[in-house]
Amino acid sequence: MILKSKSLAYEEIKIDDEAERMAFYEKCGPSVRQMPQIFINDQRVGGLAGLQAALAQLG
Repeated sequence: MILKSKSLAYEEIKIDDEAERMAFYEKCGPSVRQMPQIFINDQRVGGLAGLQAALAQLG
């Protein structure tokens, strides 16, 4: 919703398969065990709080 409200382009990737989800968590690091995870330019910013912080830095 936040990205859409700011007219920012994004790609949503849904992971329904448990094995794919576990592989994704492994890639993100040991502290990541929830969705959504947001990436900006292939860098993980985290969930909603991370997105809000990244948008605040961008102005």
